[in-house]
Amino acid sequence: MEIRFGASLSQNSSFRRTMEDTYVVKADLAVDYPSVGSKNFLVGVFDGHGGAKTALHTAEVLPEVLADQLRALASLNSGSQEDSSASDSEPSDSEAATAPETGSPSEQADAGASVNASPEARPMATNSGAGSTPQFTAAHAIDRAFARIDEQLANDNVRLPGSAVAVCLLTEDPTAGRRILTVGNLGDVKAVLIPGPLDIFRSPPAELASRPVYDLSLDHTPRDTDERDRVLRDGGLVFRNRVGGVLAVSRALGDLSLKPAVSVRPFTVEFDLEQVLRAEGATEGLLVVASDGLWNVFKSDDLAAEALSFFERKAGRGGTGPAGSPDPMATAATATDEDLDSADLADGEDSLCHQLADHLVKTSITSGSMDNITAVVVRVTLPPVTSA
Repeated sequence: MEIRFGASLSQNSSFRRTMEDTYVVKADLAVDYPSVGSKNFLVGVFDGHGGAKTALHTAEVLPEVLADQLRALASLNSGSQEDSSASDSEPSDSEAATAPETGSPSEQADAGASVNASPEARPMATNSGAGSTPQFTAAHAIDRAFARIDEQLANDNVRLPGSAVAVCLLTEDPTAGRRILTVGNLGDVKAVLIPGPLDIFRSPPAELASRPVYDLSLDHTPRDTDERDRVLRDGGLVFRNRVGGVLAVSRALGDLSLKPAVSVRPFTVEFDLEQVLRAEGATEGLLVVASDGLWNVFKSDDLAAEALSFFERKAGRGGTGPAGSPDPMATAATATDEDLDSADLADGEDSLCHQLADHLVKTSITSGSMDNITAVVVRVTLPPVTSA
């Protein structure tokens, strides 16, 4: 499996005096943390509020904290308790039993069955937890990593700054032949998956336009009735659709002054990425993770249409996007293949992914977004199917 990525971010200084977004990408956690074993590609987007401190801290420590949790849970799954140093990181059975908040396998089957029946973006549900014996998965690791980071922030007495977050972890298990994508989010940072092929030289426009879009995250705001009820049960107040009258999201890292009403328990999805893509007849997929500065402008389906229109323009087909507006890349300064020489790119970085991320950010600004904007684009290409 080939994984390429690119990112772009903007303070959007016409409306924002400070930049509170950030992101992290690790092409393989195992390079820095060999104990995690399998290859793990990590991307996280963090949308701070009340200052950038929580977002910056989380981006810095998440890779190590998550690697610790993956190692500890792998130890539990194997039944090995030889490494006593992992004991502080290992969740109890009761913690793992309730973590994380997910959909059910049957919901995933329903979503898959209706994939061609509706143009709306479809939420994915986890396929973890099947069978009679509970297993600790990467979803549990993300849940525990968020809890550990929140504890760090509390110990540092970070009372006001907080951060919404979305984390995607793609784990390759060559032994089992599985490629598991796990996504966990708090607040309104979102992730979507668009099955390919994205190769515009091999796919006619009609085929590209008919591709489904999967929502991989869930917005946590007091506008949602269930979230509002949970905030109230946890002792919080909701005024004008804000927790405590001040915070628009109901789950986030930090925000110590609003805990426990502002929860740190993520919504997660976990599934075999290759299996889902192959079921769609796809050879690759596009994963877009972005802060709400982008999603305030784009719905999931609109973003997919804009991304595919971008690929059409790169092929010289002259697409203009869903609204028929001219391509902002024609007048806005942006990266080109020549600007982003391969020698300037880190492992896994890709100039086309950078250009698409940059295009989405610029389009969000020209379309009226008034927030900081961060977008990470990940392009996953499946290996060829080998005949038996």
